[in-house]
Amino acid sequence: MSAASRFRAHAGSRRIVSPLLPALLLGTLVLTGHTAGAASGLFPKMPPANTVYVADATSDGSDARRTAWALEGLINRTRAESYVMTRPEDLEQLNAGGEPSVRLPSRSGVNLGLRTLFSRYSGQVERMFVYDPDKDWTFYLALMASAQNKGIPVTQRIHDALASEFGWRGQVLDMRGVGKNRADGYDWALEHLMPNCTRKVLFVFDLNKPLEDYAVASKGFVFWLDFKKEDELAEAKKILATNGYTVGTSLMGYANIGDDANRFANPLGIGYVVSDNYANGSFWSSFPDKTYKP
Repeated sequence: MSAASRFRAHAGSRRIVSPLLPALLLGTLVLTGHTAGAASGLFPKMPPANTVYVADATSDGSDARRTAWALEGLINRTRAESYVMTRPEDLEQLNAGGEPSVRLPSRSGVNLGLRTLFSRYSGQVERMFVYDPDKDWTFYLALMASAQNKGIPVTQRIHDALASEFGWRGQVLDMRGVGKNRADGYDWALEHLMPNCTRKVLFVFDLNKPLEDYAVASKGFVFWLDFKKEDELAEAKKILATNGYTVGTSLMGYANIGDDANRFANPLGIGYVVSDNYANGSFWSSFPDKTYKP
């Protein structure tokens, strides 16, 4: 049985570093000379929590960070109580937000941030979706499948480590054979994953970007394509033209040709929000909306 069949059977200037920006971005849209009330509700918001539990993943490897961010988004969909630190500014922003927080006791060894978070929340993980880091589209498919099926994306090594240490015995689905290239993989995703994605936001970002947790929490469609290649640009246009994306939809992240991606999104009514380095969005989205005037 193919990987796709098994899955179907079971189911710089662009860095956001200001301590205040995370709390503002998802609740408001600041327009010069106008109030921002019309922007309220455009971005999916998560339920707030009384206390946020912080996991320090600054020393984790890139594969472990991806999984930790995805787990954060899965947790925060129910209640925005998890927060993953991978950069010094993450702590600065958390302190500026003023919410009560507790640093989770770190485990020893490698990938301690992911393992610390998983040790507390493994009961919420029903599935793991294995991807191939050398076939980047399989990660994005695993990420979306995880968001829709109470799972997390993992490499085979990460799965083996978590299952061994914590005795996790949930369902494992292999995404490594889905699609022979990016365009083929996202064609599969359009058929099998897009129907259950939100139409409020979609995401474009390369690997190792902290925007991932918000993509999981919001159940947005996530992709990475080379807008300079004819076949991949055609696939990106196909994604952006999906029924339901319209005025009020936001394309979050940053494409490989940067702001030029706006040329393809904007004519369809999709706003382009440069935000690939926006961390812990699933937590910040739980803050109340506010309206600002200049």
